[in-house]
Amino acid sequence: MRCWFILLARTSIINLPWYNLVLLARRLSTLDVLSAGRLRVGLGIGWSSDEYEAAGVPWHERGKRADEFLQLLKQIWANDPVEFRGKYYRVPKSFIGPKPIQKPHPPIYMAAYTPSAMRRVAH
Repeated sequence: MRCWFILLARTSIINLPWYNLVLLARRLSTLDVLSAGRLRVGLGIGWSSDEYEAAGVPWHERGKRADEFLQLLKQIWANDPVEFRGKYYRVPKSFIGPKPIQKPHPPIYMAAYTPSAMRRVAH
């Protein structure tokens, strides 16, 4: 008997401030491994200050938080051990796996329409 596993294609943007960064990095890496390196990551920072308030995340530093998030996400995907100490995120010296198949990391797409967000997309 043959078993077939089907991964459904989904399109979605993940709003960075709503997720634990380390757990999200691991989940996305797992999807990359399970999809044989076909993961494309869509990220955004949201547009509603009400959503930030509900999540308990300050609205006024969302861009700086997103920049640090992306920096750490790429480090988690590329390095072992990972150690990071930023303003918003801290990771003690840790081995975090699995690592994505795609090197140095899966493609990252950013939802953006402001000049500062466009700069973030360019990096």
